[in-house]
Amino acid sequence: MNSYFDLDDQLHIAEPDLANQAGLKIVWVPSRWVSVLRVFVPGKSRHQWLEAMPYAIEEQLAQPLEALHLVVLNRDKQGMVTVAVVAKQRMQAWLSALAESDLKQAWLVPECFSLDYTNQEHGADSLACWVAMDSMIEPHSRLVRTGRYSGLSIDASHWAAFVQSAQAQMPALVVEPASRVEVESISALRRFNLCQGEFAPFSSASRQWRPWRWPAGLAALWLILLGVQTHWQTQQTLEQAQVYQQQTETLFRQLFPQTQRVVNIQVQTQSFLNQSSAQAAQVSPVQILSLLESAMGSQTSVKAGRMEWQNQRLSLSLSASNTEQLEQFMSKLNTNLPAGLSARLQVQNLTANQVEGVLHVNAN
Repeated sequence: MNSYFDLDDQLHIAEPDLANQAGLKIVWVPSRWVSVLRVFVPGKSRHQWLEAMPYAIEEQLAQPLEALHLVVLNRDKQGMVTVAVVAKQRMQAWLSALAESDLKQAWLVPECFSLDYTNQEHGADSLACWVAMDSMIEPHSRLVRTGRYSGLSIDASHWAAFVQSAQAQMPALVVEPASRVEVESISALRRFNLCQGEFAPFSSASRQWRPWRWPAGLAALWLILLGVQTHWQTQQTLEQAQVYQQQTETLFRQLFPQTQRVVNIQVQTQSFLNQSSAQAAQVSPVQILSLLESAMGSQTSVKAGRMEWQNQRLSLSLSASNTEQLEQFMSKLNTNLPAGLSARLQVQNLTANQVEGVLHVNAN
């Protein structure tokens, strides 16, 4: 057996080490302390779905999100993301032990991924296949690899019941004896390495850049001074963007009052629409809101207030300093208004310093 941590987080270093023969250092950790979850995460770009992933997975976590370390193992074409979850406190304990043993660059890999799964890649119409064997670091436990990116450990006394329950749901399931990964396959374990993100090791290559710290620092200072020179030109744009973001969030919360936390408005809106069991008959309020957002983006002097949606009609309270600002807003809105929609502004209160009214957008 190679180097590993036991259930009490004690490091055991074995010689000779298989990983060392391959030019790598792998330390196995108990699969019991690592949960592998699979969840749908919407988003077109990697940045979008990575930003939305904590929001999507939070309901499946038993601990606060802030106390857990998440490692993305895979995302398929359907948007299903496989994530390894481990407590940050345990990660810190493991890394401290590695540092004391001069193994800062070692990989931490759950033991279930030491089972070779290279010959179990079946097509969609093939039998489902698991591979299993006894754990070497968890006493009285069985390891099972249920897929290329999934696996776990089961207490030996519960193994038979676990397999029986799985076969009741998947009658075609086959459980085969497993073997350990070969030396040539060690490099394929990189994606299962838990030392990623905030727990990524300090690369030795970065030491080569130490003589360049002062020149790089001076260059960074010059860039900062250059940025200060142009900052005043962009400040007004940033303030307008902030106002626009606040208005967008206000409209979003009015439309989806059940939302507890706003993470990514675009992704969350799409998620709510996908999960909705009934769609709006003709016109969605989200379509109308997108038109209003476009018009309000160019007329920041117009403020939005209370919104109502009833019988294919959206009513939105508006306020401005004068009627000219509201007229400009209506002109912009009517220009972009598609066929089938009509907009009407009803002025309700007119004073020297403020004009208040209600915008009615109807689906014809």
